[in-house]
Amino acid sequence: MNRLNYNRGFTLVELMVSLIIVSISIIALYYMFLQGQTLMIEQNHRRAAFEKAKQKLIEQEVRYYSNDYETGVDTGEDFLAEPDEEIEFQGVSASYSVTKILDPDNDVPFVTVTYTWTESSGRDYEVTLAKSFIKRAS
Repeated sequence: MNRLNYNRGFTLVELMVSLIIVSISIIALYYMFLQGQTLMIEQNHRRAAFEKAKQKLIEQEVRYYSNDYETGVDTGEDFLAEPDEEIEFQGVSASYSVTKILDPDNDVPFVTVTYTWTESSGRDYEVTLAKSFIKRAS
């Protein structure tokens, strides 16, 4: 009658299995958080590239309507995210090219602005905007 009841509680094996399952779940959630954070940062860089390309198009339009317009290709480097020494961040640098041609049929300029860069994750990105201007009044 003094037999111990071995059916109460959890065995060590059951505890170890549940600990492994919880650990795998936490690691998966942490990985998903890091991926989401990386994608959010890259989205901010795409937005910055879009805004800078839009600004370059506006600059070309102003030059065209102020009679300071030349065809050709301009290239350069620009920061999508400025370096920050405080947190040891090198920034994100992008190459851009502005291609300006005149449509031979109606003498209207066509401008293409392209920003290209590589993220720290290794993904390559490109943002291209194009615009054709209305012919100036003579």
